[in-house]
Amino acid sequence: MKSYEVQIWEIGKRADRKARPWRVRWAVSGQRFEDMFRTKALAHSFRAELVQAANAGEPFDPATGRPVSEARTKNPTTWYAHSRAYVEMKWPRAAAKTRRSIVEALTSITVTLTRPSKRGRPTDALLREALYLYGLNPRRWSEEIPGDHAAALAWLETASVPVVELDSPAVVRRVLDSLCVRLDGKSAAASTVQRKRATFYNVLGYAVELELIASNPVDRVQWTAPEVAQSIDRRVVANPAQVATLLEAVKSLGKRADKVTAFFGCLYYAGMRPSEAADLRREDCDLAGRCADCGADFDDLAAVKPSRSCKHEKIEHRWAAWCSPAPRRAPARTGPMTAAPTSGADSSTGGGLRLGRSRSRLGSSNCCAPTSRITGSARTVGSFGACTVGRCRSRSTTGGGSSPARRR
Repeated sequence: MKSYEVQIWEIGKRADRKARPWRVRWAVSGQRFEDMFRTKALAHSFRAELVQAANAGEPFDPATGRPVSEARTKNPTTWYAHSRAYVEMKWPRAAAKTRRSIVEALTSITVTLTRPSKRGRPTDALLREALYLYGLNPRRWSEEIPGDHAAALAWLETASVPVVELDSPAVVRRVLDSLCVRLDGKSAAASTVQRKRATFYNVLGYAVELELIASNPVDRVQWTAPEVAQSIDRRVVANPAQVATLLEAVKSLGKRADKVTAFFGCLYYAGMRPSEAADLRREDCDLAGRCADCGADFDDLAAVKPSRSCKHEKIEHRWAAWCSPAPRRAPARTGPMTAAPTSGADSSTGGGLRLGRSRSRLGSSNCCAPTSRITGSARTVGSFGACTVGRCRSRSTTGGGSSPARRR
């Protein structure tokens, strides 16, 4: 609770106090406070601070009688303790890959925000490993921590800088600059820098919410993150002639030729993920509902999760947006696809591009689509030019255009 009702009296002297006779009295919301000082100069200095805070319109704490800014500077909460509080707050509603992304960013930042002069500092590699596996992973907080990792985390609890020190632009700039460098000393990818900066900004915003700092210090630093390239690098994207050569080459695989041809055709012409193309069937589409490479440390369930919407997407509109009728495309792109489902198709599954491998091996690391089953006339499999199944809608061009932008 804060109060702006502050009353400050003149300095008085008590004759019955010889050690500290000078008294400063003030009241906050009717609650009276006083403090005794040895000299009159010290009493004047303290009273001047109270008057300055009151004239600046700063709120006072009725419980302590001191300005809120003074109580904030004396807050002992460290960056490591605040990071754990932030992870604990975000964990229940975050997906597995989001959890891992948060832990990775906070691991790098927390190692940076330590006092280098603190004795007994473990190696940076051990600190990162202890933070990633135990310190910032709520699922393992109840487990017994190995000796080396426990010692590293115990050192970190005392060496981590207080959150109030991040109110300094110099400290914030040091953290932001560290995000631009990989462990091997080379420059980090622009997307990685932006992702970690976003996490850093959100954690500081949570500190503002908890009143550990007055405002987000990142807003006061003139620092620009590297820009993420939006254009396609044609040197690494196959052109139509190269793809046609590839599709002709895989026809020599024998019995599996039709399915493999359709598989690679879907990747190029429809912009599908490997897991989406592998699971494509005549009657339905079964998209993997669990991120294949997030690791059990960040995922609550080992089985497929219940169906849910994608990030920033309203549930009531997602199927209407995903399942639009496929436009007609050039017949040259439909040949390999129309042949694949009927060759060796399993009648129990309705046919599809099952290539004899497990879904986890073919699954893309970026595939976190919800499990769903779509049937009916809204879905067609006779064209590479449009995929109307799940999230893999077509972004290809008609005719002999260039390759669609691949989703990362």
